[in-house]
Amino acid sequence: MRSSECKFFTCKYGNEPADLKLLLIYLIQRTRFVAYFVIFGALIFASVYYLKTFVLVEEHEYVATGELYLVYNDDVRLENVYINDYTWQTLVHTDKVIEYAMSHISSNVTEEELKAAVTAGLVSDVRFVALKVTTNNPDLSVEIAQAFQLAIIEMAEEMVDIDSITIFTEADSAERITTDNRTVRMAATGAVIGFLLSFMGIILQYIFDDSIYVAGQFERRFGIPVIGICLHTKAKDASRENKIGQKKELEGSRLWGRQAIKLNYNIFTKGCKKIAVTDTSLKGKTEFPYEILKDAKEKLEQDELLAIAMGDVPEGEEFYTAGDYSMFKTDSINENALVAEECAKADGVILMVRMGAHNGKLLERAIDLLSKQGCNILGALLYDGDASLLKMYYYEPLLFGSKERKETEEDIYQQEDFDLL
Repeated sequence: MRSSECKFFTCKYGNEPADLKLLLIYLIQRTRFVAYFVIFGALIFASVYYLKTFVLVEEHEYVATGELYLVYNDDVRLENVYINDYTWQTLVHTDKVIEYAMSHISSNVTEEELKAAVTAGLVSDVRFVALKVTTNNPDLSVEIAQAFQLAIIEMAEEMVDIDSITIFTEADSAERITTDNRTVRMAATGAVIGFLLSFMGIILQYIFDDSIYVAGQFERRFGIPVIGICLHTKAKDASRENKIGQKKELEGSRLWGRQAIKLNYNIFTKGCKKIAVTDTSLKGKTEFPYEILKDAKEKLEQDELLAIAMGDVPEGEEFYTAGDYSMFKTDSINENALVAEECAKADGVILMVRMGAHNGKLLERAIDLLSKQGCNILGALLYDGDASLLKMYYYEPLLFGSKERKETEEDIYQQEDFDLL
């Protein structure tokens, strides 16, 4: 078992071990989405909070504050004096105080509105009573606060153990109540939530993603060997013209990849003289990967012609150069199920599998169709591979050659049309 696999954690297809190295690269490649969600979450939370708290507020509240000073005999026991917040809060809401206050208010307000607006309580010194009035109108807050100060003074004669009450601080102004600005805190909260949601989303996407990203996935899942991998290519054909109109040779910059495909083709197709090549994807661009297989076949033919010329292959024992040897390309088996019958007439079938295409079920269907027709599936050529992912997954020189090779083939190295693993 590879070190990057964990036998205690399985995903896709049940018994397939999770490739933790691939999962890590999968996460790294999608870090930009995490960043997007973090920024988006921060902006959404901060914007909604700011608009709701500071912009879309229909009415602001204003509070007017005044203080009253209590005069009483120092010998009076404290528990008999109005010494707690609850006592004063109850007192200012009594019918008597409300009645006195109403007599000093010219504005049109109800008793219920007065009770809702007024609060009272002691400060640190039990001789001081703080009176607060909160309304949506600063002038009304001041008017009500002053009226209640006068009402409480009038009630002083009826209050037990208190000689008199005087105004210590008059409520002559009102201040708008401002909410603590927590925009930064809400932005941080949104960023954290965005990070968690994006991270969970990527993990779920990986779990439900049935794509093929590396050769080992395909081989473990289906038990079919991989002949090679073609990376992403911008070329529409197997070769393209350079600036001066000359054709580039198909033998390109990744000799290790082409040599490996040639060797694997020779091994996996041994004994088969009629080979069918079919695509398993829907509308996949298979011209380039098919040309790679043809290139491997042609190289084997050239090697055999050289061997014949050297006398290493007796006359009549030719294989690749024999007249009955052929390799042909069919339509996509998932687009036309009748391709399975055509493939059954060949000695063997090579699958062309598009990588990273969320096509796991299509692969199952294609392999099932071929198997039921008794087709001999020789191997698979994976194409449209993600170069950046494979560079991190495999050791880069295996993909793109050693430093020495890069220096000697610098002009070819720049040609990304023929990236092969």
